[in-house]
Amino acid sequence: MESNNICGKVLSKATAQHYLELTLSLHNLIIFTLDSDNKYCLASQKQDTWSLRSARHPDPLDENISNIKSRIHSRHVGFYEDWKEIKYEAAFKWPVSEHAGSLWTIFARAMDQDRPIYEMRNWFSHDFGKRGGTLEVENEKFNELKEAYESLLPGLTELLAKLELALQDEAAWVSESKVKARKYEENQPEYTKDTMVVQLELVARQEKFIAMTKRIEIDDAAEPEWVVKEVEVEEEWVSNTEEGVIPWANIGEVNGSLWDYASNTDEDSSECTEDFPASSSQDPDDWAYDSGYEDDEGLPDLTFTMMFSQYSVATVFMLVTGITATLDPATSNTNGSYPSAPSCSPIKTSKAIQAAECSHNTRTSKQTFAVFTQDHQYDGNHGWPYGTCEAYNCAPGSAMKAKAGTWTFFWDAAGVKGEESGDGAGCIKSPKDSTCGCENSDGTFIYKGTNCK
Repeated sequence: MESNNICGKVLSKATAQHYLELTLSLHNLIIFTLDSDNKYCLASQKQDTWSLRSARHPDPLDENISNIKSRIHSRHVGFYEDWKEIKYEAAFKWPVSEHAGSLWTIFARAMDQDRPIYEMRNWFSHDFGKRGGTLEVENEKFNELKEAYESLLPGLTELLAKLELALQDEAAWVSESKVKARKYEENQPEYTKDTMVVQLELVARQEKFIAMTKRIEIDDAAEPEWVVKEVEVEEEWVSNTEEGVIPWANIGEVNGSLWDYASNTDEDSSECTEDFPASSSQDPDDWAYDSGYEDDEGLPDLTFTMMFSQYSVATVFMLVTGITATLDPATSNTNGSYPSAPSCSPIKTSKAIQAAECSHNTRTSKQTFAVFTQDHQYDGNHGWPYGTCEAYNCAPGSAMKAKAGTWTFFWDAAGVKGEESGDGAGCIKSPKDSTCGCENSDGTFIYKGTNCK
């Protein structure tokens, strides 16, 4: 007997086909009911069904609604009788799952005798359209049925899709013993997975992702940081050759290359306001710090404030954490393709970040576009999709190459526009519960924030 693993359960092909027909009949009935209610409003009937059927000149709209209700009545009872046969008489019973969130369990629970679908089967069979019924009771019953249908529809749709996929996969149908001996790895077909199993997998992935994030935070905290510390010096610095201190009799003699670099910035003033660099392990005495942010000449961007006099130092530079990105959402985007011939290589690459982070924050001072490539190992984690973001400073060119899992974000400086306007990826989300927020330019995530800077 040919069998397959469907939604985590091994079914014979004949049984799977039967269950497909059963779920499809109920799915079609639910869609018909909800569409009819949207179009005609089943609760708008002015007379109960018995009075309407016995009227000489019934209202045309009421008569139309009554006919729809009769079709729902007939199809609902017919479906439930088939379900009862599977539940009580068929050789192959409806699958029982150990997981409360299983698709099989969701379906079976909706059929229980304390649920509206079963109760409506009885009401349809014994009371619908009978003399003595009231319009209020009739409307109440149909509203309960509609709510039960709406609640069941998502799980039913998922179960139906997996049954169809499994039946289409002809190569997967083998003897039951071979099916049970299979080892299903991460690349197993989607139809073999059940709802709760998938949930457990996602929880495991989320825990792995959080653990990885914590490791990154610990590593980052262990690195040297740039800090700005004010030091008041009350007496003139003099040479002390015994202690090996450099004689700084005048602050103007301090490392000329540093002041030269500061004076050559775009704005010639005593205050430099370029983007401050990220962390570095380089010796601060060298003053050749590489922040990872480059301009066209490959020079680092530095931020500091200089206030000094001949005999005192108002500001001395030590290690401090700097800005890693600048809040500046993309102006357009193209999902599913990337520039195939840009005129430069990526200036900055960031891994394991949200697509929304890639689209909202520029990573270089002259960024033109960024290419996000999804990393599927993080799929299902809060805030996903996660992946690698490559930032560019050059023109992307006009040639685009299609590739699943890629997303290109454009800024006005690119000179071209994407297929869709806006950043496209939506809000940056909390990695703990997917709640929307925003991220300041200093990298701080603001939970539920909307006015980051």
